[in-house]
Amino acid sequence: GTPTPDFSLSANPASQTIQQGSTASSTITVTSLNSYNKPVTLSFTNCPAGATCSFATNPVTPTGTSVFTITGASAGTYPNITVSGTDGTLTHTTNVSVTVVAPDFSISASPSSVTITQGNTASSTITVTSSNSYSKAVTLSVTNCPLNATCSFVTNPVTPAANGSANSSLSVTGLTAGSYSLTVRGTDGTLTHTTAVNVTVNPPPGDFTITAP
Repeated sequence: GTPTPDFSLSANPASQTIQQGSTASSTITVTSLNSYNKPVTLSFTNCPAGATCSFATNPVTPTGTSVFTITGASAGTYPNITVSGTDGTLTHTTNVSVTVVAPDFSISASPSSVTITQGNTASSTITVTSSNSYSKAVTLSVTNCPLNATCSFVTNPVTPAANGSANSSLSVTGLTAGSYSLTVRGTDGTLTHTTAVNVTVNPPPGDFTITAP
């Protein structure tokens, strides 16, 4: 017998990763099989919560295409966005998977443990590292700088290049003998991360301490 006219659906790309705030686009192709030529109406299910999903062209007469866009999706993985096409009788589906990543940064200290003699300066290099194309200015501070000590950064704020890093040198002066766990904080006003710098200050030469028995 004569082959039955039909159509197929495909998505390109079927899977993609985008930055939060960007638009995900996939070209939906409706392919005619066996001289099929009816208009096919497209629809979707599982559009991410809070996002807007739409088709540039709808319906589509095969063989034809429509661009499917997803805007406003929050960071997360959305593996099961289903695009359906129907002419009222025949229905076919294809799957679109979208991962939305949020720009962010991390903060680290090297060295993270410093030992000095009282009267000297404790120094550590603070590195702000971008992930997912983060490139905002990050303001550094020491949230618990000891009383009578001075905590300062050579460069502040620091702005990492997208997917790169930027450094600033932390200097701490005026510390008396003892052990200190300093918290270095980095913030862009929205995102905040911290790292620890542990400083041990030994008494100056010739000094001594008396410990009660």
